Amino acid sequence: MQRNRWPTLLLIFATVLGLWNSHAYAEPLDDYNSALKFYEQKRWDLASAGFDDFLKKAPTHPKVPLAQLYQGQALTHSQKYDAARAVFRKFLTAHPQHTDAPLAAYRIGESSYFLSDFKAAGTELESFVKTYPNHDLAVWGWQYLGETRLQLGDANGAVQAFEVVLKLKTDVAEQVEAKFYLAKAYEALKQDDKAAALLKEVSAANHPRAAEALFGIASSEYQAERYESAAKAFEELSTRFTKHALVPTAELNAGFSRYQFSDFVGAEAHFELASLTPANTVTATFWKGMSRKSRLDYAGAIEVFSALAAKVPSGEYAEKTNYHWADCESHRDNYEEAQRHYLALVEKWPNSALADDSLYSAADSALRGKKVAEAIQKYGIKADKLNPLYA
Repeated sequence: MQRNRWPTLLLIFATVLGLWNSHAYAEPLDDYNSALKFYEQKRWDLASAGFDDFLKKAPTHPKVPLAQLYQGQALTHSQKYDAARAVFRKFLTAHPQHTDAPLAAYRIGESSYFLSDFKAAGTELESFVKTYPNHDLAVWGWQYLGETRLQLGDANGAVQAFEVVLKLKTDVAEQVEAKFYLAKAYEALKQDDKAAALLKEVSAANHPRAAEALFGIASSEYQAERYESAAKAFEELSTRFTKHALVPTAELNAGFSRYQFSDFVGAEAHFELASLTPANTVTATFWKGMSRKSRLDYAGAIEVFSALAAKVPSGEYAEKTNYHWADCESHRDNYEEAQRHYLALVEKWPNSALADDSLYSAADSALRGKKVAEAIQKYGIKADKLNPLYA
């Protein structure tokens, strides 16, 4: 009987210890399960906080690796990339052979990319695609590696990365994304023909990048002074993608394009639409006035310039608006009114680039208004230099 006492006591102790351990893990496991429910409900902040509590309470629990992964994923969904990167780095250091180690490696590089830490992202993403070339996320590893290399000024390296994406078995959307950025890489290398061909492909796709590609095509056409082609591309963007964030700028640029090839009526229509966007109101309204002035509708231009001058009392466009308002008055033979506006501009902006032109134009208005004595006295014009028409 005596010999069996210690095994019995050990069994009792082991049972009690097991019950204690089970109780010790019960509360943290409740935290884990609660955090998991928040994760499944896509309540990312609550999920990440819950997993953090679990990890602090039970740092040796068997579910620690999963909790770290879920916490990192929740932080990624919340776009808290700095915190997410720290969690995934800790996970990968502690569990390098875990089945989800590739996911962690990818997330580390992705987080660095979104944090604009491109030097780190380049190293991390390159390591990921080399270590796990057949992983499902390899295509996005190469994609972000290409974009990172572009940011670092390595256009050739970017081309190589995007070409890998195009060779991988990817869906149409991923192919379009790669072609869009490959075009940017070719642009950086001054290989404009290759870039244009790719942008044309992207612009024809049913993809969010299509609008950006069209904008790129239109901008290139404008820079090459092919204004009619530029106008058509900007207009196509506005027509096909009516809700896209680039539409207001496309409308403004379509106006500039049409203005350049003297389609002032068409330009005004675009400037009118562009002016509806608060950020473009002043610029678009000014060019609406210029469109009217350029087609010799001076009264219409004065209507626009006078209204704009009242709304914009200072800044670059205030000076230009007042100058062209005065010039329109002069073209309508309202020389006194023109002279008044020219002099007001000189008084308000004496150091402006337009100040000298305004003084000259004020003198010219005085002469045209037959105020020869005033022109001689006020502006220092010598009598022997007068045009006989003014004498």
